[in-house]
Amino acid sequence: MGDNGSYVVFAASLAGVVSGCAFVWLTPLLPQLKSENSEVPMTEAELSWVVSIIEIGDIFTPVPSALLADRLGRKPVLLASGPFQLAAWLIILLSRSVAGLCIARFIQGLAMGIMYAVLPIYLAEIASPAVRGSVGIFVQYSWYFGLIFEYSIGPFLTYSQIIWASMPLTIVSISEITMRFLV
Repeated sequence: MGDNGSYVVFAASLAGVVSGCAFVWLTPLLPQLKSENSEVPMTEAELSWVVSIIEIGDIFTPVPSALLADRLGRKPVLLASGPFQLAAWLIILLSRSVAGLCIARFIQGLAMGIMYAVLPIYLAEIASPAVRGSVGIFVQYSWYFGLIFEYSIGPFLTYSQIIWASMPLTIVSISEITMRFLV
């Protein structure tokens, strides 16, 4: 890796952080969502669908993403997960319905599948053999950082506040600065 290698690994790993955040942001809010004063009233069955539908979205994108990464390149396909995540956060912010949340969580799953298929390949390709293992672990580190971020702030925030706290990570991951390092 060149002089900017650390920045490239960090910038690319933001996709993992964003996916980790998307995966668990609802979990700290479960007590609020189950309450009578919930911002999105739903039954237990609806809540279970909203929480788990992200995994259904995750099923559809890994294979096409890997094929597209071979054809178009790893960087553009990895960067493509960002707009999916941003669209999902905007739907979550603007929608206060179970259907809207299900659609958004499905989209977050699509983006998560792209990240998990392409980020490990990209990081392995940019790393020299001497540091490839160390760099490869950033996929999991970034994922866990996203989880820890949400679990750390989530219990103290409302539905809207957690969205506003999580969305900027997605914006940074698709920002000009990040794209400059990756492209």
